[in-house]
Amino acid sequence: MTRTLHLSVLLAAMLAAVPFTSAAAEARKPNVREYIEGMKSGDKAVRREASYRLSQLGPDAAPAVPDLIQGLDDGEDQVWFNSITALARIGPEAVEALPALLKQLEGSGRSRYREQRWYRAAFALGSLGPKALPELIAALQHKDDHVRSGAAKAISWMGTDAAGAIEPLQAALADQNGDVRTQSAEALGKIGPEAMPALTQSLASEHPRVRAAAALGIATLDEAGLPAGAALVDGLKKETDEEARAQFIRTLSKLRQPGGDWLPLLLPLLKNSSEMVRQEASNALILMDSPATTSVPALATLAASGDPTDVQTAAILLGAIGPDAADAIPVLIAARTNSSADKDTVERVEESLVRIGAPAVPGLVEAMNRAGGDAGHWTLRCLRDIGPSAVPVLVASLKSKQAPQRRGGIQALTLLGTDAAPAIPELLRLAEKGTAAEKGPAMVAAARAGAAPAQITPLATKALGDGNVELRRAGAQALAHLGARSLPAQAALIKALSDQDDRVIQSSADALGTQGQAAAAAVGALGTALSKAPPTARVAIAKALGDIGPEAAPALPQLLPELNSSSAELQSAVALALGKLGPAARSALPEIRKNLSNQNAESRRAALQAFSSIETSAPARLPVLIEALKDEAEAVRGVACQELRKIGRAAQPASEGLFALLENSGDRPAALEAIREIRPQSVLLLTKALKNNEPEVRMYAAERLGQLGKAAQEAVPALREALEDGYEPVRGVARNALRDIQRAQ
Repeated sequence: MTRTLHLSVLLAAMLAAVPFTSAAAEARKPNVREYIEGMKSGDKAVRREASYRLSQLGPDAAPAVPDLIQGLDDGEDQVWFNSITALARIGPEAVEALPALLKQLEGSGRSRYREQRWYRAAFALGSLGPKALPELIAALQHKDDHVRSGAAKAISWMGTDAAGAIEPLQAALADQNGDVRTQSAEALGKIGPEAMPALTQSLASEHPRVRAAAALGIATLDEAGLPAGAALVDGLKKETDEEARAQFIRTLSKLRQPGGDWLPLLLPLLKNSSEMVRQEASNALILMDSPATTSVPALATLAASGDPTDVQTAAILLGAIGPDAADAIPVLIAARTNSSADKDTVERVEESLVRIGAPAVPGLVEAMNRAGGDAGHWTLRCLRDIGPSAVPVLVASLKSKQAPQRRGGIQALTLLGTDAAPAIPELLRLAEKGTAAEKGPAMVAAARAGAAPAQITPLATKALGDGNVELRRAGAQALAHLGARSLPAQAALIKALSDQDDRVIQSSADALGTQGQAAAAAVGALGTALSKAPPTARVAIAKALGDIGPEAAPALPQLLPELNSSSAELQSAVALALGKLGPAARSALPEIRKNLSNQNAESRRAALQAFSSIETSAPARLPVLIEALKDEAEAVRGVACQELRKIGRAAQPASEGLFALLENSGDRPAALEAIREIRPQSVLLLTKALKNNEPEVRMYAAERLGQLGKAAQEAVPALREALEDGYEPVRGVARNALRDIQRAQ
């Protein structure tokens, strides 16, 4: 019984909610009268809400037109925006608003949001439809530029319905104001084919600005403008005005005018005195349909001229065309190999070949082969930058019977790194069975390409014991590329640290360093090598000891003397290595602190980083870091900021120095990160930061003052000034901060 009762009550409630009558349906309609009353309210929030509701109703808001017209004069920007939006959405039924909307065009030039107001007023006028056309045509003669251009813009939104405005719009193409000419031209284009005779006639005007505007109008017609192609080509032949010439080119390009009709006119314009014309001619050549049969042959001829300017221009354009410019590759390669080519020409041609991409690879490989294995040949750079698409041709070169071709292929594949993975089988074949000059480079290339450690390690280990120094170097380099996966070769690498060749020692140390803590057994050998190795290898040894970490502490006696090296690079490497040892290197702190005043900025930076890693006491680190904030080198100051950030709230004494760095754009990001972590308590410093040039700093200062609550009471006047900040987010944060301070009272 109870269950039945509950269901019946629920059913009755549901039925009561169903609108069976037309009166109920009527009740659901928007209450326009209520919104109209809201528009008259003295409360701007109420007016904003009412105008917004009206803007969402479309034609249903027609009864509110008089009040929406009043809303156009409202001092509240949002009410204005909603009112003009509502009038546009009402459409032809809002024609009563026409004079007021025209007035908006007149005032848009003085408005804070002048472009937005002009655009929205013009759109609303256009939404009124053909009923508004007579007055809009009359407005084309208005004394105010904004009104004339806005009227033309409004007409453009009427499209074909504005055919009655063709003649006055054609006359407006001669207006003194460029915006009026532009909007009138586009309006004619939007009217459609019916406006074509007027536009074509204007192409022959005696006034260049009219000719330019007519060409723009034809461009707006899109495909419907194609019949004007012949007239545009003829006009381009005769044109002497640069702005009109540029617009003719732009229009012909947009219409996809067949290249054969006007290509001969473009090439001379690439040297035109007007940058605008040169740019349009270049764009047209790049965008031309079927460039391989149109612009490419012409540009190839230009590239073969020998004139540096012509060659560079042609190279840039051919590169922009890309793979379709394949037929020009021989000419470009010839231009690059020209011994008299200057640096700029060389760079432009190389960039062009790279942008053409895969089609250029065979020609580049052929040129590389002619160079006979020159390790610094320009073709190697191009092949590297082209990337994976060059690999198949390079793999084929590895199979050549000609040694220079094989060497060139190996060199190029080495530069490609892991992109050369498809070449690994052939590279390994040469690493094992190639000539003495090929084995080492092929092994390194295979390692860089990503060959498995099981494929590289036996070859590299064997190479480390070879009598050929080049092969030993290659073995060490290949193992260094394996990274931590070189562990099975550790014994061979340790032995190689006593090699007579500095590059073998250097690469062996690099490989051991990549093994990290697992290379602890190599610490003794690395320490010995550090004091005996050539200076060029010592940096790598120091880095390797650092990469091993605290396990390298037994090498401290060998590392410490190198802090006094005459080489700043070695000083830095040793300091950083000691820092990686952490507290285990505490005995090195006195020597490291001496380097904090080193003349070399990089040495000071490394010493500060090492000091911060070794010294575990924050109170002991603070004075040193605060002093480093004053260093003349930005890199040193940056390390100080990073370390203070790690200390966090306990670094309050550093606040003054960090806030001082906020005045320097280079220091600002690191300093602000540190300040965020420290969460400064100084109201004085935060108040001063409200005047910083960087909005992000001002926002943080306001936010932090709000967090301090009652303690930030003295910052209230400055926060009130921030309510007038030119950056809206700052104003918002300042408002929130004032609210939080007030709540904390």
